[in-house]
Amino acid sequence: MVWKSDGHARTDKRHPSAFAICDFCYSQWNRIDLQADRQYMGTDVRPTGFLVCPRCLDKPQPQQKAIRIPPDPLPVYQPRLDIAPDGNLGFTSYQLVPNGMTGGFTPSAVLAQMQALTSIALPAGAGFQSLVFGAGNASQQVLAPNALRSYVLLFNPGANPVELSESTLATWGGASDVVIGSGQALFWATAQGGQVPYAGALSGIAIMAGIPLWTWEAPSSFLINPDGTVMVDPYGNPMVAP
Repeated sequence: MVWKSDGHARTDKRHPSAFAICDFCYSQWNRIDLQADRQYMGTDVRPTGFLVCPRCLDKPQPQQKAIRIPPDPLPVYQPRLDIAPDGNLGFTSYQLVPNGMTGGFTPSAVLAQMQALTSIALPAGAGFQSLVFGAGNASQQVLAPNALRSYVLLFNPGANPVELSESTLATWGGASDVVIGSGQALFWATAQGGQVPYAGALSGIAIMAGIPLWTWEAPSSFLINPDGTVMVDPYGNPMVAP
């Protein structure tokens, strides 16, 4: 009986070995001579599913290896932004930390963080105003002029930015405006030991309706309810103190 070999396959009647075809060059070999082809997949070397002969077996191509990009650096805890007067209208900027359970803010938590950061407590007689912008891209009064102002805190509890202007009419993208972003506080108090807080009117503008802004001021330029909130008229506008 004759055993015929084709290509590179060997025949041995005492040690029979199956024939097989290389998946790359299609030449005939013994199955035991074929090896699994491996290439980079992602960052690991893995089999491609092909069985190849010794001539077609090559090393994994490094150019097919995925580049492992390192993770972004961790954000800075309680960063200190630029506090130059021409950058923040004279206010000092703080980025506050939201509640770890709810991911949001409360007025009392904002005051507690600000007192911890500045060592300045909210003065007695201060007024709190929870302002909501009624229309997008429309200027709205934030604070009325107050020549006795010694403490002012502005905080953005929402997810969208608000622009503030030391004037009675804010315009979006105004050259002298300051943007107060989500979770950001702008603070100015006589107790800081610097300049006396801005005493003029403060207006704001938002990109859409429904964006909130919290303000604290002492002494308040508005009429104050017994619970410390600002009195509003039937139309929802804050009532200025006489």
